[in-house]
Amino acid sequence: NIVDGQFSMHFLAAAALSRRRMTWDDYDLIGDRGVDGLMQRVEVVPNEEATGVFPEQWLSFVEISTRDGTFAERRAGARGEPESFLDWDEVESKFDGLAEKVLTDDQRHAVKEAARGLSRGDGPRHFCELLRVPSGHHAARRLAAIAAGMHG
Repeated sequence: NIVDGQFSMHFLAAAALSRRRMTWDDYDLIGDRGVDGLMQRVEVVPNEEATGVFPEQWLSFVEISTRDGTFAERRAGARGEPESFLDWDEVESKFDGLAEKVLTDDQRHAVKEAARGLSRGDGPRHFCELLRVPSGHHAARRLAAIAAGMHG
């Protein structure tokens, strides 16, 4: 299920390697035979440096071995956290990816414009009205899932 996928480093690594990204829609790879096979090749190993500074710092290390050699990367902080804010284009891209199934292009554009208005001192009323979904609407459950995804 999606919740298990969010907390499975084996799945997240295999999905990211498979599509060269990891977005909300990539959870459709849960149960994919190719990704399942790739998951079997993912090895997750604790890192003493990262463990030693957690939770004050979030360090991550990845090493990928291919026929062409081994590639390694070390990162401090997770994207979107206070130490590493997303820029506006990244926020828009994440919003579009999460909301495209429930909002039209025009609706998403209006929400983004209203969000920009917040930084200009416009009140939040119009922004909130654009995001309001009637409780009985078929999109209400999907929007709840989107909201959960924005925190993950």
